[in-house]
Order: sequence, then C-alpha cells, then structure tokens
Amino acid sequence: AKLPVQQLDDIVNLQAGVVDGHIRGGRRGEVQYQVDGLTVNNPFDNAASIRLDRSVLEEVQVISGTFDAEYGNAMSGVVNAVLRRGSARFEWSGEVFTGDFIYPGSSRPDKDAFRPGTLQNYQLTGSGPTGLAHTLFLVSGRYGVKNGYLEGQRRWVNIDRSDPDTVVYDTVRAQRVPVGYTREWLGIAKLTNRSIPNVEVTYQAILN
Repeated sequence: AKLPVQQLDDIVNLQAGVVDGHIRGGRRGEVQYQVDGLTVNNPFDNAASIRLDRSVLEEVQVISGTFDAEYGNAMSGVVNAVLRRGSARFEWSGEVFTGDFIYPGSSRPDKDAFRPGTLQNYQLTGSGPTGLAHTLFLVSGRYGVKNGYLEGQRRWVNIDRSDPDTVVYDTVRAQRVPVGYTREWLGIAKLTNRSIPNVEVTYQAILN
C-alpha cells in the first residue's frame, strides 16, 4: 500500500532478478502467471493475459528459483497474485492522479508547456457484506489515460469526402495530437462465501 506502484507488473519488477518482466534473463513467455493459483497465461504466446491493479492484491508470490513440477510451462519463474476478499463491514477507497512528462535541457519550443492531462488515473474500490449469510463482495475499477511523450500536428485535412485522396495542407486548423497513446480499463468483481467451516467458495470476474 505504501510503495509507489500501480499494478502487478510494477510489484514483480521490484523483486531481485527481475527486469521489465524478465525473470533471471528469461523471456516473458517463460514466466507462469497465476491468480489465486489458476494459470492466466495466454495460450498464443504464453504471456500474461490480464493486468491487476494494486488495490485488489492481498499478496504477490514470486518464485524465481527452483520450483516444483506442478507449475507447467514455467521455465524462468512463477508469479502468483492472491486477490483480496471482501471486508466484514462496508469500506471504500479511491485514487486520482494526473501528470505530465518533463524535458530537462530540451530544445523543444514547447518544453515549458504543462499539460496535466497527459497522464491520468482514476481508481475506485468498494467491499463489504452482501446481506447474505457469510458472503462478502469486492468490486474495483480503474481507468487510465497515457498520451505519448512525443507530440505532432495534424495538418492534413480531407476536403472532398467523395475523393479520399483530395487533401490540403492546412496550418490554420493544425491540431496537436500525441504520437502514441493508451486507454485502459481494469476491473474486478468478487464474491466470497464461508458458510461451510474451513471451506471458502469464491466467484470472481476480471475485466481488462
């Protein structure tokens, strides 16, 4: 909760022997990712298929050394994310931050322009009892915006819609746009039931 991390990948990269998701120099596809013990690797390239916000994580287990044969398709390491369960009383938390890139010593003509919307993050989490006996819920969602640190100008404007090849070079209506950008939704909903002693039944849905 106190570390400057935002999601599971950031936590894994803090471990010894891990650099940008590569464990002990191996490829990304050689790491097995699990959520509560269930494999979530993409069968196409064996990479992690989901992203998890730190607000839903109870514990992160990173095995970078020798591991048992039960972890199939794992060559470099194993990452097991243990998700939080709902709380006994209603609780909620939220996080909002925004930012921009800084260019020290840059010769860009707009290096001093501050655009706080370049980086945005909105996160909200709620948990508590459902009203059913021994049943708790956890709901969390996050929306992120990241525009590229490089910007361009959109000057080519289509004039004749019937002829897509007819364009003009318009400097008056030039629009500043990021060269690259991402828009990301993350969400999870989880129900936990402990009606049977020493047995926990859960259902969870994860959205990326």
